[in-house]
Amino acid sequence: MSQVEQEFIDGVGGLRFIAQSPPGLGRLVRVPFYLQAATAGYNNLVPDGGIGPFSSVSPFLQIAAPAADGVTATATLRTPQVSWSLLRFVGFETHIYYPQIPGAAVMDVCFSTLRIEGGTSIFVHDDFGSGSMYLTGSMSAPGFRDYPLVESPNRMQVSVQGIGRTTSAATAFTCCAVFEILQDDTYGSHIPGPYARKDAIKNIKTIS
Repeated sequence: MSQVEQEFIDGVGGLRFIAQSPPGLGRLVRVPFYLQAATAGYNNLVPDGGIGPFSSVSPFLQIAAPAADGVTATATLRTPQVSWSLLRFVGFETHIYYPQIPGAAVMDVCFSTLRIEGGTSIFVHDDFGSGSMYLTGSMSAPGFRDYPLVESPNRMQVSVQGIGRTTSAATAFTCCAVFEILQDDTYGSHIPGPYARKDAIKNIKTIS
């Protein structure tokens, strides 16, 4: 299993230790993204097990094959407002249910412009990037341009589109933002992970 070696410059001579990243269990929460408006080619997998044209309460989406080889329409997804807590964004995850249909082309689910509403994208790539980079459980977590604070009524949003052929099978997916809770209205403050201390990280390198 890969680990991350982090060197910190606080203290005499610096503090050096090895830790997995993102930080340990107990500090992280995952908040799903939801479709914000009915969009051609997008359906929701709803709680009763059916498929609906639009649902603001189901994070499970299905993208139909494009009308012509290439890309589908672009949809906007947003997290709900989390009014009870001050959060710090630390990651983005998706789970893509690639269909196993003999002879069917596989469609990829791509993401772009991850941001706090009104802000600049914190993805490193300027255009759409394959959702395979952000799969849940991946040991090679991608980096981001920033790890901003998210305080209600602010929300995260992301753009999504499918890329494939007209013969592609419909592909289902869900995605979420990973946050660290810094302040909870009921349970108080939490000690942030070392990465959240400004100017603390000197360098990060992957080791085996």
